[in-house]
Amino acid sequence: MGVKAINFSKQIPMSNFKCILCSDYLLRNPVQCECGDRLCGTCFESLQKRKEDVFLCPTCNVKNRLSDCFRDKAVEYELCNITLKCLNPSCPWEAESRFYQEHKAVCKYMVVPCPNSAYGCPSRLSKVDMRNHMITKCRFRPVQCTWCLKNVLDEQAHIKSECEDVSVPCPNKCGVSVPRKELSKHTRTLCTHQLRNCDYKNLGCSYKGTIPQLTSHAKEYTAYHTQLLKMSHKEVQDSLKTEIALLDNKTAALQSEITKTKSELNGKIQQMVNSIVKAESSIIQLQDGLSEVSLLLQTLQATNYDGTFIWKIPEVTRRRQEAKTGKTVSLYSAPFYTSRHGYKLCLRLYMNGDGTGKGTHLSFFITLMRGEYDALLPWPFRQAVTLTLVDQNKQQDIVQSFRPEPISSSFQRPRNEMNVASGCPTFAPVSVLDKNSYVKDDTLFVKCNINTTELTNE
Repeated sequence: MGVKAINFSKQIPMSNFKCILCSDYLLRNPVQCECGDRLCGTCFESLQKRKEDVFLCPTCNVKNRLSDCFRDKAVEYELCNITLKCLNPSCPWEAESRFYQEHKAVCKYMVVPCPNSAYGCPSRLSKVDMRNHMITKCRFRPVQCTWCLKNVLDEQAHIKSECEDVSVPCPNKCGVSVPRKELSKHTRTLCTHQLRNCDYKNLGCSYKGTIPQLTSHAKEYTAYHTQLLKMSHKEVQDSLKTEIALLDNKTAALQSEITKTKSELNGKIQQMVNSIVKAESSIIQLQDGLSEVSLLLQTLQATNYDGTFIWKIPEVTRRRQEAKTGKTVSLYSAPFYTSRHGYKLCLRLYMNGDGTGKGTHLSFFITLMRGEYDALLPWPFRQAVTLTLVDQNKQQDIVQSFRPEPISSSFQRPRNEMNVASGCPTFAPVSVLDKNSYVKDDTLFVKCNINTTELTNE
């Protein structure tokens, strides 16, 4: 069910529903100012584009801030339910506000400027009166030029001074008429009465004449023109010689500067090369020192001081292959000690056997190394040794033990870095390395335990 339009025109002044700037109804996003007057949405947006926050109300002369204006929902609601009259005084239209914009677009009583305003007509009339004005009254209505077909206000003045298509006589009175737009070309290239400069003007000839006169002049003054050419040629040659001499001087100066700069650059480059070589040498020394420190740190971290050492050996498959081919026959472990100031030892393992176990067994040995405190230790080395191949499933380790022979050179005080290794050449069949219990993730573990209970001088 539709809402019945209410006529408020006798209760509320219609000025309350009009924009203070354009005087049109506030049908689009009405905005209320601080002073209480209202703007339509279109005028408010135009004020915002000026980027000035303050504007003066034309009704009450109060300064308002755009930032303090707000959407007037009340007026917007009232206008939705009101009957409006057309703002053009002669128009009898009156209907609900929702039809106003549609009527405004076609209202024949709307006052509009004369279409000839671009030509100076100041008239503003209703649409219904504009047609008669244009046909009979407007003195600014344009007419079509008979030459160029353009619309102009004053055809005679236009033809006299502006029209590009009208034929005009040559100003040199040569008897030819051409369109005004081609007059310049005619006088410049075709007109026989146009005075022109001699072709040798740039060489010094000051004669001017028509085309026939210039032809006669050229024949009569051939010798003079030839002399001008010779003089010009000599001047050009002299100028070129001067320029060439200047260029030669500049070239010599540049070559000298290039040679000097090249020498300086070579010297600087050599200095830079020497500095780089020194820096590289220093870096190598630092790297070597760092490597030594790193190796020492790794050794200290891996060192054991209680006579028990567990050795982790990764990449078993590769190491077995290298042992078979003879590339790497044996492996040495990191050093370990029986105590902080005790014997220094390391382990040696042959993955493909050595001596009586070569090709069939793992050979597992212990090696005495020259230590820092050998002078304080009893010799020969007599402590019992236990070597173990660890079962990673914790079911059955392979273990062999032995006690050193006092007369063996392997257990005397080392005179070199290390003694001859001694131990078990047939420690275990090489086939045990094919079992998952001893090798997992391509890694095996071996263990050495030195019986230190008899060492009392530690």
